[in-house]
Amino acid sequence: MNDKLQSVMQKIVKLRALAAQAGTPAEAETAAAQAEALLVKYQIDEASIETPTNEEPLDEHDALWSGKTNEHWRGILCAGLTKDHGCAAIACRDGKTTTYRIAGRKSDVEIVHYMFTWLTTEIDRLSGSEKGRADKTSFRIGAATGVLRAMRAARAVEVQAAPTGASASLVLTNRHDDAMNKLKSMMSGRFSSAKTRRVVSDAFSRGVAAGGNLAPRNALGGSGSKMLGGGR
Repeated sequence: MNDKLQSVMQKIVKLRALAAQAGTPAEAETAAAQAEALLVKYQIDEASIETPTNEEPLDEHDALWSGKTNEHWRGILCAGLTKDHGCAAIACRDGKTTTYRIAGRKSDVEIVHYMFTWLTTEIDRLSGSEKGRADKTSFRIGAATGVLRAMRAARAVEVQAAPTGASASLVLTNRHDDAMNKLKSMMSGRFSSAKTRRVVSDAFSRGVAAGGNLAPRNALGGSGSKMLGGGR
């Protein structure tokens, strides 16, 4: 192995560590995306950069969220974030409790945990301006939809601009599929999906707009990504 390739591999490990310890979701997104771009550009085998500190790539015991109600907006956000970051999640029911269990590589899972927690907190906070239960629910569904749309739009722009963008996206898709297959083989019990809810169109639209302002820009990397909106 030449010195340049060894240096690149070390950089990938450092970027993944940075992604796991980032101070904001945008910083985590940027570091993880830069690591993936290097991986694809230099055609490096994943196995060759595993370190002793890495956990098993899949962990069926990792709970992303647990609650008494399987709210549709949380399910939208969970499914979107896990798929877009090469992870997978299943909603499992145990009596009246629903738990979202997530599988994926350690650094990817940590990014999803961080972003899911931050975004659900912000969406809950922003929905406080809505009047009535139906409007609050519709706003939250819209916000979850809006943040994912904005992130994917930013990613699509980066894919077109970056020579390795399409390959990086394929890597994430393959990781998601592998994680989902493994997760299903590991898990037992009842799998459930949140019921689709009718929405109040005006509140939903306000939520979509608010969610778009929460999305980190430059989802596939680049410098200066910031978390916008949310009164920050």
